[in-house]
Amino acid sequence: MSTESQNDQPQQPAEGAAESQEVHVAAEAVRLAKIQLEKAQKYYDELCRQAAEKIQSVRETTIGEVIDKTLETTKKHPGPSLLISAAAGFCLGRWFQRLFRKG
Repeated sequence: MSTESQNDQPQQPAEGAAESQEVHVAAEAVRLAKIQLEKAQKYYDELCRQAAEKIQSVRETTIGEVIDKTLETTKKHPGPSLLISAAAGFCLGRWFQRLFRKG
């Protein structure tokens, strides 16, 4: 019986060391996950703040301001503006044609 107790005692510290190593590895993984979660939370908060600012600026924008900005952009870039308006007119024409043909 004394040989069994001697065999059991050396194995316990080795198992304890392995468990201790696993605990340290798990604790480090949890620490790194916590850091990543905090970074993600800060990024999410920043995106929410930016979205709220954009929504507020859209709410405060009037139709007159949109028209003024559109005209300003058209004056700066007449070629692309002409192409975009021609494409939009073509698409609207096709849409209205289908709409009234069915009716």
